[in-house]
Parts: sequence; C-alpha cells; structure tokens
Amino acid sequence: MRKGFTLLECMLAGSLLCLLSVAFLKGIGVTSRVAHENAQVLAADGIVWDAIWKKFNEDYDSLRVKAAADEEELSESAAPELYVEGSPPVLSVRVSAVIGYPDLREISADLEWGPASERKRYSDYQPAFVYRSPLGRASW
Repeated sequence: MRKGFTLLECMLAGSLLCLLSVAFLKGIGVTSRVAHENAQVLAADGIVWDAIWKKFNEDYDSLRVKAAADEEELSESAAPELYVEGSPPVLSVRVSAVIGYPDLREISADLEWGPASERKRYSDYQPAFVYRSPLGRASW
C-alpha cells in the first residue's frame, strides 16, 4: 500500500484553502465596517439623549414652542467619532406643543453626520423624544 497523497489532492486542498482565506479576509472587512457604523450610532445616541435631557432639565417656563428646531454644528471635540472634516455633525433640538394637551411639551432631538454625499440621521434608526409637563419635582 502507498502512503501520502497525490498532486491532484494537494492542488484541491490548496485551492480550498485559498478560497477560504479570501472569504475570511472579506469577512474581516465587513465586520470592521459594521462595528464602525454601530460605534457611530451609539455615539449619536449619547449626544442626542444628552441634548434632550439638558433641555428637559431647564425651567418649564423657559421652554418656548418654536416652529423650527434649534440647530448647532458640533466640533470635533464634541463628537470625535462622528466628525468629518468639511462636513461636521449637526444637532437639532426642538420643543413643540402636543395637540390636545396644552400644558404638555414634546422635546425631540436629531443628529445628522457623515460626509456630504452619505449623510446619516439618528431618526432613521430610532426617534428620540420626551414629554415635559409643568409639574414640579419633588423636593428632597
């Protein structure tokens, strides 16, 4: 009996190994891109909710209903994960009245980031809003 393997078996095993390594390397690129996009969405989530809670904690009487949202371009230090040179992220915070509830205010925020050709919006992933009423807080 002969021991070992033939040249044909060696070529077949080598081609399968090449195919698997190319597929694996392609997968690394995809997972890296997905991880980067998820990190950007999580960074946007933190910025949006910080803006909402900052507005929520203002005095109720200072919450003025406006037709347009207040927009602010964020610097690189404020949003390092989302900043692109020449196309900074834009945060918009809006206070609006709730129909049917005259004393209730809706505070919502949105963030737009990315290069000019591929802008992303936080509201495309999930809406972010809270309601605020004139009820005072409990004193401790």
